[in-house]
This record gives sequence, structure tokens and C-alpha cells, in this order.
Amino acid sequence: MINYKFRAECDLDVMKFALKFNQNGKGLIKDMQIVRQKIYDTIPIPDVEVTFQSSVPIDHIKQVMAMVEDGHVMYQTLKPEAEYTGKREENIINVK
Repeated sequence: MINYKFRAECDLDVMKFALKFNQNGKGLIKDMQIVRQKIYDTIPIPDVEVTFQSSVPIDHIKQVMAMVEDGHVMYQTLKPEAEYTGKREENIINVK
């Protein structure tokens, strides 16, 4: 299993991704954790960071994220957890 991490604009985007991932039979997501982000460590905002485990290669996960309407932040930030920075790869626009 590989530990992955990404950002999303809101938890609804994450739920849409998880649903599509399961519908497309891409594999299993384990131990998904969603953490709401805060401004100045006190004010909650809709943005979330997500960690999960899967044996599915990153390209297949990105294929599913590309099918999620407004899923560009997830697509642009997905990395193996050890390489995650939270920064968007702005040059990647292959999403809905």
C-alpha cells in the first residue's frame, strides 16, 4: 500500500472522488482521513487535506480525479505522502 496525500477545495470534492473511484473499480481506498484547514490556526475554511492508502498507481488515481467536476486542486496536489508539499502544479489542467 502507498500512502497518498492531496488538498481539495472542500470535503464534497473528496466525496465525489471517492464515489467515482469506487464506481470505476480502480481499487481500494483505505484509512482515508480528511482534515479541515484553518487560517491563522483558528478560523476554519472549506479547504481540506486528505490522506489515504491505496495499492493503485498515482496515474490511475489522477485519471479518476480528472473526472471529478472542479477536482483540479486534488489533481494538482496529489502526491505520495512523503513527497507532499500542498503546492499546486499549475501547469496541469487536464481536469473537468
